[in-house]
Amino acid sequence: DQCQAALEQGRMLLEAEQLTMSDVTRVAYLITDADEFSACVPVFRRMFPQMLPALTFTWAGSGTLSVPHAVIELAFYVERPEAFL
Repeated sequence: DQCQAALEQGRMLLEAEQLTMSDVTRVAYLITDADEFSACVPVFRRMFPQMLPALTFTWAGSGTLSVPHAVIELAFYVERPEAFL
């Protein structure tokens, strides 16, 4: 499932920066097939169990994502905890 794989890759990238999924405040969601969005809702809820970040949904044309043959592309927006100190 591309949604699960994209979220897992995002989680790994966050961990490399000493961040967690709880630091994510917004997810920009680019999709080429609108049917995929509803399949991602349960995956988002599992990956963000405490609080679901704001979601921005954009329907993109086929072949417009950065990875060939992908139907989902995610961008995470985070706020580092020390930014509030």
